[in-house]
Amino acid sequence: MSNIADIAKVVLETDSLNADQKMTLLQSMLNNNTIENNNQANDTTNNGTFQVTVKPRSTRNRKSIYGNLRWEDDARIEMFKVCKETFGPHDEWKAKTVPGNGIDFDDACKQIGQHFGRTEGAIKAQIRDVVMPIDASRENIRHALESAKELALEAGFISEKTANS
Repeated sequence: MSNIADIAKVVLETDSLNADQKMTLLQSMLNNNTIENNNQANDTTNNGTFQVTVKPRSTRNRKSIYGNLRWEDDARIEMFKVCKETFGPHDEWKAKTVPGNGIDFDDACKQIGQHFGRTEGAIKAQIRDVVMPIDASRENIRHALESAKELALEAGFISEKTANS
């Protein structure tokens, strides 16, 4: 067999195959090479034969976490602008996590969620994350929460005081 590294390089540089096809072909080549090496091993003792298993790349959306789409900054800013227009700025709310201004909060979050392809709960979580202080129990996600607060501040949904809490 020719040098497997040369063949692998040609396979990887081929534009006519998608990633899964390339990985399948490489796996097949490596396994065939291993069979040949195993056949040669019968003639000699311990020639360092090995088998490599190559898994195809995942086709999952790499912009997801736990199966849910990640919020891109521009979409998150737009969502906070819609929340501000719908519920008013957070500083004017009667309660910490719900506006209390006569608007059906659950239904409004459901409609906002549908607009952004999210659930009602996802919208409520985004709101809760930016209006609540970052306490010790949420220290492991501090950076993500601070980023969300910055975007909510930029959208005018929360005040600087709330953003810094």
